[in-house]
Amino acid sequence: MPGERPPVSKKRNFVGTPLGERSAAPGQHMKILILGAGQVGRTAADHLSREEANEVTVVDINEDTLRTVQDRFDVRTVAGNAAHPTVLKPREPPRPKSSSRSPRVMR
Repeated sequence: MPGERPPVSKKRNFVGTPLGERSAAPGQHMKILILGAGQVGRTAADHLSREEANEVTVVDINEDTLRTVQDRFDVRTVAGNAAHPTVLKPREPPRPKSSSRSPRVMR
């Protein structure tokens, strides 16, 4: 009928799951990357870091803001420009330094 409003849909969380329902299957691990630690990024980090299955990383250029985010939420932080490919490139964990060097193999 003209003038009638469509039914209101359920509110959804950041990943499109209705609020109150789990966003990941039990035991499923999700890696989440949030670009920017402004109001929206901090709110997303707050909500998403509450679930143990989520591994949240926040990228921002402001190191002071990142320290605040890291102190308040259970997240990893990366300082840098989120639009730069080298900042977003996965980092390998540092290798332990050894006193003896292994020989290089020439091919």
